[in-house]
Amino acid sequence: MAENDGIKRSIRALDRQISRLAASDRWIWASADDSMAFLDAVDSLLSLMAASFEEDKTLVDRAEELLQRAMLRLRDEFRALLDSHGGAAADPSFSGEDSGEEEEEIPTAPPVSDYNLVVDALPAGTIADLRDIARRMAVGGFQKELAQAYSLSRREFLEESLARLGHRRLTPAEVNSTPWPELEEEIYRWVVIARVAAKILFPSERRLCERVFAGLPAAAEVAMAELSRGPAMDLLAFADAVAVAGKAPEKLFRLLDLFAAVRDLLPDLEQSAAVIGFEATATRGRLAAAIRAVLALLENLTRRDPARAPLPGAGPHPITRYLLNYLHTACEYRRELEEVMAEEDGGGMDPEARSSSLAVRLAWTMDALQENLEAKAAAYEAPGQSFLFLANNGWYTIQKLRESEVRALLGEDWLRRQSLRVRQWRAGYVKASWGKAAEVLHGAGGGLRRFEDWFEERCREQRGWAAADGQLRMELRRAAAQAVVTAYRRFLDKAVPEELGKAAKFSPERVEACILELFQETPGGPR
Repeated sequence: MAENDGIKRSIRALDRQISRLAASDRWIWASADDSMAFLDAVDSLLSLMAASFEEDKTLVDRAEELLQRAMLRLRDEFRALLDSHGGAAADPSFSGEDSGEEEEEIPTAPPVSDYNLVVDALPAGTIADLRDIARRMAVGGFQKELAQAYSLSRREFLEESLARLGHRRLTPAEVNSTPWPELEEEIYRWVVIARVAAKILFPSERRLCERVFAGLPAAAEVAMAELSRGPAMDLLAFADAVAVAGKAPEKLFRLLDLFAAVRDLLPDLEQSAAVIGFEATATRGRLAAAIRAVLALLENLTRRDPARAPLPGAGPHPITRYLLNYLHTACEYRRELEEVMAEEDGGGMDPEARSSSLAVRLAWTMDALQENLEAKAAAYEAPGQSFLFLANNGWYTIQKLRESEVRALLGEDWLRRQSLRVRQWRAGYVKASWGKAAEVLHGAGGGLRRFEDWFEERCREQRGWAAADGQLRMELRRAAAQAVVTAYRRFLDKAVPEELGKAAKFSPERVEACILELFQETPGGPR
């Protein structure tokens, strides 16, 4: 009992000391002497409660009630210290230009490319004070309240920092209704903001949290998770909304930008807090699914592109130009596309499997294009024009792929097969358009007059027909001229003047010259 009496006296003394400071209208940490006295009193109370003494419920309740008041005041002081320096945090903005507003001078981060920078958001003395409070609250069993107080204050700072960088909260409905050019600008801005957040803001918060909670790793993890979860989810919500906002082909490249940004930042985000890494991984998966959906849609749209009226000149069709340019640009993101496609097929990170999955998708899309072009070719009525149309589109494809990553993915065997098809289409054009020269000259009712009429009709008909470029034009002219002039020369060599009836209107040289004037080159060649 004598021991309990001594404890009672100590508790009464501590009660007076703690109550006096706890009831003060001034912040205790505004005075170094007061803060030291308060911490000493809390230390004494904690030591007293840790000592063994005879059970006295009244005594225990009084000590616990006093500890409760002390801890709550420490929590308030902790939060006040955090908030009082919130405005002095570093501003990781894009430039350090003066905004024209009168604010407390704040340091700004160097250019965003310097991602090694770690921003110290609080002065060293304040961190030391926070650490002193944190240790007492942890010993007193108030780690949860401690983590909540810390996370609430720092979360507000983090949200404000993101807002100052230009991050805007857009609901999925707002993202879906935003005109695409404006949304593209938002995506460009988001990628920069996300990099600053992952490389500067979140690591800075992690470093600060570890310094404040030095020796308290469990509390540090809880606090970091709580303060970062909301801002991270808010930041990633934009990428999620873009992923589900529609799968139009024109959105592929910005989806790839978002995917690449999230993928590249994953290590930094995971290191900052496991919860951020988890959310970012989920976002990366949703973006990958959206990219695969766009590629599948592109293939389907290519296959189903309506025939409409045939192009008068039978040159490269707009869908061919569009698709080849589209795939050329898409393959500038080859690494991202390989990862996305390999994930669907279970290829993981194996380079061969990644390339194979993407190559298969590209081959399917090119097959869809070919099927569509063949359907369009059937609409041509003039002899040989359908073959010319296919030859022009096949030739354009070869030329367009010559310096493209698409060629590397499709492979040389695919390109050789395409070249063979072009030769077959070219031969088909010559046979359908000019192959009857010998028959007209030597067949029943044939002869010079019929040949001349037939030849003039073919030339008139083909005036305005197009070639994809100068080289194909030259090859078409030569092949056509060889087929016609060879048959015409043989006819003239064997014919006698009586059979001709009158002088030939066309000499072999004139026939060749007329054919060599055919085919206008598609303006600008492959584009």
